[in-house]
Amino acid sequence: MPYEALCSDPQPVLQQLCLALDLDPDGLFGATDLIRPLTLKTDPEQFSPALVAKAEAIYASLATRSGYPQARGDQEQTQTDRSA
Repeated sequence: MPYEALCSDPQPVLQQLCLALDLDPDGLFGATDLIRPLTLKTDPEQFSPALVAKAEAIYASLATRSGYPQARGDQEQTQTDRSA
């Protein structure tokens, strides 16, 4: 499950995670306000384009394998739409 989805809308992501792990989700929902996106900002120029491309490909592959409907690009677009 993409971290971006967890940060933007934690309750349904936690519910799916709890279902997958056979856990009671009620105990986690009180903590959803503690989930925050990373604030670490890096300059993409400090990494080689080949390394960035490889990392993005791995991320996309993992997102596809997870079966979770929103990959990184879709989530960023959703957040942009919400802020408009």
